[in-house]
Amino acid sequence: MYNRPAVVLFLSCLTLSAAVHAQPNNGRWSFNGYGTLGAAHSSERRADYIPNPVNSEGPGRSYRWDPLLDSRAALQVSVEPNEKLYGVVQVVVEKRFDGKFKPKVEWANLQYSLSPSFSVRAGRIALGTYLVSDHRKVGYSLPWLRPPAELYQLVAITNSDGVGFTYQHDFDNSTYSLTTHYGSNKAEEFVGLLEASNIWGVVNQIERGPLTLHASYTATKVKYGPIFQNLWSGYRAFGPAGASVAQRYDATGKWSPFIAAGIRYDPGNWFAMAEWGKGDVGSDFDNRSGWYVSAGYRVGTVSPYLTFARADGGHRSVNGLNAAAFPAALAPAVASLNFGLLEMQQGYAARQQTTSLGARWDVIPSVVAKLQIDHIKTRKESIGTFNNMARGYRPRGADVVSLTVDFVF
Repeated sequence: MYNRPAVVLFLSCLTLSAAVHAQPNNGRWSFNGYGTLGAAHSSERRADYIPNPVNSEGPGRSYRWDPLLDSRAALQVSVEPNEKLYGVVQVVVEKRFDGKFKPKVEWANLQYSLSPSFSVRAGRIALGTYLVSDHRKVGYSLPWLRPPAELYQLVAITNSDGVGFTYQHDFDNSTYSLTTHYGSNKAEEFVGLLEASNIWGVVNQIERGPLTLHASYTATKVKYGPIFQNLWSGYRAFGPAGASVAQRYDATGKWSPFIAAGIRYDPGNWFAMAEWGKGDVGSDFDNRSGWYVSAGYRVGTVSPYLTFARADGGHRSVNGLNAAAFPAALAPAVASLNFGLLEMQQGYAARQQTTSLGARWDVIPSVVAKLQIDHIKTRKESIGTFNNMARGYRPRGADVVSLTVDFVF
């Protein structure tokens, strides 16, 4: 029996490719795209491996082999009517949090150059939180099969609807760029809808030959979805003590800052890179952080690589209601609320480490194949980047094997 979403993705890729090649290029319009076809298998059978929080299921308990964990297709259309004005729209078709395989506008903005060094953009803009943020979904451009989840799952929001300003200056064989942005976003993250009514940030980057230095600061004011809100309502039903718990943990309307820094060195025949990031939501959910180091060597068309990543943060327990302070008949309800709070704490701040061994094979100039083996180990009773497990079960880790074919057109 065939997998319907996988077939839809394959047909989407063929359709987009045909559309691109059918369009004339008059020097002002540009049509291109990218895609990934893949499959992943996890040795953990009682939980799903979910490296991206915008997904709600993955290989493991839900699928023995998941064909949609990394699979996607995208089409980008850009126009440059003159030297000062540039517009771009990018649509990505991939699996969403609700389990449906559907398209979404990833980018849609206009850029106007006020001078050779200064430009302004308005619309849906990619956020430059990480080194590979603007192309984290373009598997062809990545040295690995997917960005390290320990860091990149900390900020799943990839764009914002608003304005951005960029300053770029060349000096001493180097290029410095400063980008600021302000906007908003609605993202399917963690356990449902997350509304980021205010997002602002600053990104600094210096490129000098094979060396790239990157640093960013992002602040987001968030409102979580109904599952969170129902939990807070449940606590408030227990009077002042419950209201105190909700007040300590509810991050709605609070600023959530995140800082990140990265370095990449790629002289051609090998590469090395590392990134680190840390953030919190201004509540008793505490902070969360992640980092990785990665290196690879290119031997002809094959590039083996090794990555070590680690995620930290959050508490091992939560400060919920004391069941002894209430009648015995209410003990099950108190226990249920505290368990739900702990589950959210565990999901918010993964504690795990992953060693990844992989290889990239450049089959032809526009197509690459990748194989990656991840040895994942959760830490300190955390569920890590796993979900959909049986009540009370804590995965200790897993070995995940992933294969993809990435292409651009």
